Amino acid sequence: MRLFRKKSPSLEVEEYRFDAMMSLIKDLPRADYNRLKKAMDLGYDAYQTVRNVKTVDEREVEDIEKLDKSLEKE
Repeated sequence: MRLFRKKSPSLEVEEYRFDAMMSLIKDLPRADYNRLKKAMDLGYDAYQTVRNVKTVDEREVEDIEKLDKSLEKE
């Protein structure tokens, strides 16, 4: 029976990120923490919105793929 498991590299990265995050927020007053959290949420939402924007070429390819699928159904 094994008592200790070998850590995966991704777990080490996650622990590093968590420690870095905690060092930034541990001394913040609650009001500043709430403002920071709101700013981070807005930044994340903005990043996701920009990431989902498609170029003209991507839209054309998507339209062609939709047409191909509709023709295959018929």
